[in-house]
Formats: sequence, C-alpha cells, structure tokens
Amino acid sequence: MKTQAKVFIASILFLYSVSSCKKDLTKNAETSAAIAESAQTDEIASDCERKWVGAYVDGVHTSDTITKNKFIKNGSAKLPVIDWSNYFTGIYYDIPLCHNIGADSIRFEASIKNPKNQAGSIYDNDVILQIFGSKQYSEVVFEGSSASQSYDHILVGNYQISNLPELIHYFGNYETLSVELKNNTLSIFINGVFVKTVVYDVANKIGKLKRMSYAFKGTGSIDWVKLYSSNSNALIMAEEFNIDGQSSVVWY
Repeated sequence: MKTQAKVFIASILFLYSVSSCKKDLTKNAETSAAIAESAQTDEIASDCERKWVGAYVDGVHTSDTITKNKFIKNGSAKLPVIDWSNYFTGIYYDIPLCHNIGADSIRFEASIKNPKNQAGSIYDNDVILQIFGSKQYSEVVFEGSSASQSYDHILVGNYQISNLPELIHYFGNYETLSVELKNNTLSIFINGVFVKTVVYDVANKIGKLKRMSYAFKGTGSIDWVKLYSSNSNALIMAEEFNIDGQSSVVWY
C-alpha cells in the first residue's frame, strides 16, 4: 500500500517538536509554522551549532531518530536499512539561532539519489525537499513513477498544487535538485534545468528559516548540501558529508 507523503509530514513535524511540546499530528501546514517557531524556545540566543539528524517514519511504528554517527559515512548521508516494510527516511538540519536567514530569498540545493534495486529501496522511490520557517512550511514531492503522479505536489503554506507531470522524476543516480524562493515565487531545477514554478502570496511567506530537510521513500542518499541567497547568489552554508560520523557544516 502506498504511504502518502502526508504521513511523513505529520510525523516529521512531531519529531521537530518532541523536545518542547506535544502536538496534534493531524494539524495542517499552517500549524507547522508554530511548531517550528516553538521548537527552539529553550535554546539560548548565542547558540550557533546544530547537527544533522536522521529519522524513520512509516505511520505505523513509533517514529525513530538516529544520530549522525550512524548515517554520515563514506562521503554521503544515508540512513541504514531498517526492517520496516514500507517507510520514509528523513535527514534534516535545524538552523542555529545565530543565523538569521530569510527563507523567502534562498536557493536550497543538494546532490541526491534514491535508486531502485539497492538495499532499503522502496517503490516508488519518492524524493521530498522540505523547508520549515517561522511563518509557514513548504515542500516539493517528487514521485519516481507516473503511476503515482497523484501523490506529487508543491506546497507553500496553505497553497498547494498536485498531480503534476513535471514532478515525475526517478533519481537513480546523483543529481542536483534545487528549490529557489525569490519574489514570492518558488522555482524548481534539476541539474540546473528548469522544472516548475509557482507563485505564492504574502500570506504564505515562509519567514525566517528554521529547518532544511530531505526525505526519501526508503533509504536515499545525499552527497552534499548547499544553501545560497537567491538575491545575491552568495553561498551561505555548505555540507559535504566528508567526515565520517560527524556534521561538518560550513557557514560563509
């Protein structure tokens, strides 16, 4: 049975807020902004360090997080195979409080893959990019097969479009997936080639960047992550995953 991306979204939102408060997992994307905002209320303002976190979610078992030393290895980030039959994995990074980044003027990109016929692969090899902000939440969901086109979507706050043929893409090898937010417009690129764009209104602005996340149906891999200003094209942050068992984020 196909596990809908909404199951992952609700669960990953829970993982984001578990240390601060209990939340109703049925809340929509509007509520996710409040979760993102409240998640770090117990952190001090001078905080300037965060670690990558991995998560397993299937909507049946209790969602599980694992530490960086278990999934950063050999130059990439990839969660180990788990004995659940149908699940998503997530790899996410909470932005340190010392960095004030407007999520509506960024380009978030990574080299990723989620191939078939590898240990831990699950049909149909979804790839999901998620951006959590102080006001709203956004995500782009790719499906690896046209048979599941109805599950793909672009979400920005309370605005969503689904069932898009442009978001049918199989990431069998490493490819660069980029999502750019600029001038109230979300644009998607694969290997620098334009895929799709949507315009969102002021009410759906993301706000201050709180978290960046990639998710996969099964156990996909990330080779590197980069964050740019979409206004100046300046590099803000990079992670190469080149140190086994450690987060090695560089801020510019």
